[in-house]
Amino acid sequence: MKYIKPPTITGTSLINNTATINWSINQPGSYSFIFRAASPAGPFTRLNGRPTSLTTYSTTASATATNYMVRSYVTTATGIGSYGNLSQGVVTSIP
Repeated sequence: MKYIKPPTITGTSLINNTATINWSINQPGSYSFIFRAASPAGPFTRLNGRPTSLTTYSTTASATATNYMVRSYVTTATGIGSYGNLSQGVVTSIP
């Protein structure tokens, strides 16, 4: 496994019951997974089924789960196949 740089949260908002997270990618060629939890310590539930190349995510706000985490994901090819690497998660709260 190799080190994957985590994303940087660049902004959050809560407008009309829609929570939005914006981030920047710090690892070239990476995609992102977004998670949500009631506690900043987790457990987190993944919100997107496939990694996204977008750097913004909007979802209906939750009354109890207001902590969001974004993790970068990179597929690494080897001589015998490929594997996925995840970065450390970056957590933010949307009140």
